[in-house]
Amino acid sequence: LLMAALRLWLLHLSQPVTFVVAFYAFQETLGWFHWLFAVGVMVRELIFIALILGMALFKPEFLFFDVAANWADGQKGVACTFILSPDLMLSGHEITTFVPEQFMRLLLITLNISGVLALTAGWQSATLSAVLAALYIITFISAAWAFI
Repeated sequence: LLMAALRLWLLHLSQPVTFVVAFYAFQETLGWFHWLFAVGVMVRELIFIALILGMALFKPEFLFFDVAANWADGQKGVACTFILSPDLMLSGHEITTFVPEQFMRLLLITLNISGVLALTAGWQSATLSAVLAALYIITFISAAWAFI
């Protein structure tokens, strides 16, 4: 149980929760466009948190997903998706029964793209903190992986 709780926090919840905290800490300093795109990232992170908690409740075995074993079994795409785009992996039909899976994936990809838009807007308006920049890049990687 302790291992599951550690994996839940360290591997899944820490990044979206860090973004939520960073957004609230820096939102007063953001330019208008930067703030607008950051809200898109915030919505994505809140959906991601809901997906993580839903999976932990209904499919807790996801906490023990073995990236190395999947890689060794030749399922490199699944292993990479778990690392680079976990929101899309968790948005499958197992948990999103009340929302069509394709809609959820399209919504998440669109919101992930807001990460690069927030990064660009923050950079141009000189209101970009290093913490938000790193978190936007993580979000954008998730979107980029969806197209590979």
